[in-house]
Amino acid sequence: ILWFFSTCYEVLGDEKYRALAAHAYDYVKKYCVDYELGGVYWMTTFDGKPADVSKAKQNDRFAVVLKVTEAKPEFGRIMVVDYLPAGLEIDNPKLVSSGDSGTLDWIEDGEEPENTEFRDDRVSAAIEREAKDEAVFTVAYIVRAVSPGKYVLPQAYVEDMYNPSRYGRTGTGAVEVTKAK
Repeated sequence: ILWFFSTCYEVLGDEKYRALAAHAYDYVKKYCVDYELGGVYWMTTFDGKPADVSKAKQNDRFAVVLKVTEAKPEFGRIMVVDYLPAGLEIDNPKLVSSGDSGTLDWIEDGEEPENTEFRDDRVSAAIEREAKDEAVFTVAYIVRAVSPGKYVLPQAYVEDMYNPSRYGRTGTGAVEVTKAK
């Protein structure tokens, strides 16, 4: 995200892209830099500490943070859908207090969905966007590692329900859940 907005500012010269790049830089600097050993973290625990979900233990909890960036905000009814890898379960805030995303107060640009569905295999969040909204918004929820094994981390995607030309996807990955000791 930082590279993208920096490049947009260099190419287009629009000050809003410089501001978005500065915001991304501040976020990375605050939450993702390992000041002790060097390097950068790309995932964090639900309280903002570095995490490596590719090596999770049973009962470990993680904050799944989906930061969505629109090239140009416009009106739309947006669906953010994140499929879970097998081995992880959602801590549904409607069923257990441990799933309450209110504990994620360190997340910036949080968006309150119009509707949220927590299913066995995915989280879906419906969000209404306006042209005056900020270009960046974040959706977050909490998962728990439950079943030992090696699993595929599927893509999350975002799409405008009535304008299929507006969409985006994340990359894929791998998750390994080991037995608790």
